[in-house]
Parts: sequence; C-alpha cells; structure tokens
Amino acid sequence: MFDVTRAETYDNIMMWKKFINSVKQTNNLPCLLLANKCDLEEDQGLNSVMASMDNYCQAIGFCGYYKISNIDNINIEESIRTLINEITQHRNSVTTSSPSISISQTRTLSVEERKKEYTLKILVIGERGTGKTAMIQRYVNNTFSGIYRSTIGTDIALKKIQYNDHITVNLHIWDISGEERFGGMTHLFYKNAAGCLIVFDVSKPLTLISGAVKWKVDFDNKLNIDDHNPVPCLLIGNKCDLVKEGVVANEAQMTEFCHNHKFNHLYETSAKENINIGES
Repeated sequence: MFDVTRAETYDNIMMWKKFINSVKQTNNLPCLLLANKCDLEEDQGLNSVMASMDNYCQAIGFCGYYKISNIDNINIEESIRTLINEITQHRNSVTTSSPSISISQTRTLSVEERKKEYTLKILVIGERGTGKTAMIQRYVNNTFSGIYRSTIGTDIALKKIQYNDHITVNLHIWDISGEERFGGMTHLFYKNAAGCLIVFDVSKPLTLISGAVKWKVDFDNKLNIDDHNPVPCLLIGNKCDLVKEGVVANEAQMTEFCHNHKFNHLYETSAKENINIGES
C-alpha cells in the first residue's frame, strides 16, 4: 500500500515487494497494490505513475491494484474480494497436478506450437534531463512532448515485438529516475535485467563524463558484471538534433570511450526527430 498524497511512499514499493519475495515459499504469493487516500488530492509527481499503473503491476508481479479510501469506504471490500479470488485460484493451480505424457504420445510439433514468446527487462538509465522518458515514449507510442517532466522512482512501459516468424518478445522497459543512483534503490531496479541503455545528452558533455560513467559503474557493480557475467549495455547519445559539445563531437574519442568503459555499442538518437530510436 502507498499514499497517493506522498510520492515517497510509492518509491518504497519495490523494497516491500522484494522483502515479500524473499520470505520462504512466497515467490508466487498473490499480491495486490493499494493506492490509499484516493479521496485526497494526488501528489502531482504521481500523475504519470498512476496513468501507467496497470503496466507497472504486470511487470512487478502484482495481480492488480485498487485506489481505495478508508474515510469514504471506496474499494475496500472490492480489493479484499479480489485478493481472496486470487488466493483461491493460486491454491487450485498449486494442488492440481499436470497430466503426464508418455513417449507414445509424443509427436512432431506444428509451426504454431514451435512459436516461442520471451519477456525481457530493459533498463533505461542516466542523468536527469537527458531525454530517457521521451525516448521510451517515442519507441512505445511514437509520440513526443517537448514538456519536461522529471520521473519519480521508476516508470515501466510495455511493448510487444515480432522478432521473427517464430519468436515474439515482450519488452518491459524500465524508465529509472536520474536521481535513483543516489537513493540506494538501484539494485532492486537492476535485478534480472536482460539489457541496459545508458543515456546522455550530446549537448551537455558532463552528462557523459560525470553521468554515464557513474551509472555504468553502478550498474556493473550492483549486478556483478564481468566477462563471465555480461549484460549488454549500450551508450546512447540523445538529442543529436542539437549541437554536440566537447568530447562528444570527436568520433575517435567516443569510440575509445566506449571501449574503455565496456559499452557494447554507441548510438546517437533523437526522440524529437525519431532518429535511431528503434535501431538502438
């Protein structure tokens, strides 16, 4: 449960969910997320978060969420009933054994049955104001807004792509606030990541030298990244529609920078002009 009038209580959801999952035999425990005090005015920092709450719950592993109010008795009984239903379904699925298949029952799989579906968690990290959210919105919804809004905590966007005739990929794209590196919560957000984009602003070299480098170190350290445990990480020079400054304008130096800090690739992108968003 979190308080819709206090954005900081939302930031602690991941910590509580991890604690629940760490308790023995509760990895699949039915869990509802409750946004309490909906009778009061929401913290403005939570406006976009509440709009994408269904996606957030799906990605984190909540079976749903409700806006509730104890004072006005809003959705109190409904949320309890939903949780009871989820618990009942969970217990039935655990106690029902799967039918066995004998060798004589095996057969050649059809094309439809050979199709596979994967879910990948992709992180988008970097200093605040580098355009991470704008990149994600351009990729997922093909939209761009010139209005800057700082992300609070983390937002999650979903996109399904058809990789080829046989493989479908569900991307869970985590948009992590530029302030989170200082909050001690990044190890929770990084967990189980399949890939990472570290974003900087080509018109502001400090977001590369002072920003992207520190994010890469934080990412590598929290996930114990090394040659035996690699997670692909791309360096993204966003806002390439603007004038490049400093080292960013030197292609040779940027190539060396990527090599020294073990980035898999460098892309220059523009969410505004839709340059290299899908490619990266």
